[in-house]
Order: sequence, then structure tokens, then C-alpha cells
Amino acid sequence: MTGILILNALLVLGSGLSGVLGVVRPSLAIGPAEAVTPGVMFFAQAYAVRAVPLSAVALVLFAMRPEGVALTALLVLLGLVQAGDGVIGFRRRIRGMTVASSVGALVHLASAVYLAVA
Repeated sequence: MTGILILNALLVLGSGLSGVLGVVRPSLAIGPAEAVTPGVMFFAQAYAVRAVPLSAVALVLFAMRPEGVALTALLVLLGLVQAGDGVIGFRRRIRGMTVASSVGALVHLASAVYLAVA
């Protein structure tokens, strides 16, 4: 159980940090060949406004070592959010976002399934 919490916490921390980095340096997400437009800034800010608080709450809850339905529900929520980010990354052809979000979704959802049947 501790390993599952640590792995998921690391992924959540990465997501929150990505939100902060996206606002500070949006060109990291879109690549140096594209211009940082007001639309790009809006997208980065919209991502951060969701990712940072969600990550902070998840980290606090992981530190409290929840069990049962509460932990499973949190992992499903995190997994669905990451899956959505992966779809956005895929549609926008942002390879790093696609891969990182897909890995996050897979780990969060697999963890939820494992804990639900364990």
C-alpha cells in the first residue's frame, strides 16, 4: 500500500509542477517553434488552475493514508483527469503531454482497480 501511495504521489507532484511550469514557461509545452500567444497562455493558466489545487489536495490525502472507497475514488478521479489531459495532448500533437498523461492515467486507474479488488 505504501508503494502505491508513493508512486501515485510522485505522479501527482509531477502534474502539479507541470501546471506551474506551464504558466512560467508555456513554450516548454508547445515547443520552441510555436509562438506563445494569448490562447496558449489561457490554456496554460486553465491547466494550472485545475492541476495545482488537485495535486495539493491529493498529496495531503495521500499523506493521511486513506483506505477503501475514499482512496479508490481519489485514484479514479486522478486517472480520469490524466486520461483527459492525454486526449488533449494527443489531439494537439504534444507528445510529452500525451505520454506523461497516459502513464499517469494508467497508473492511477490500475492502482484504483488493484485496491478495489485487493
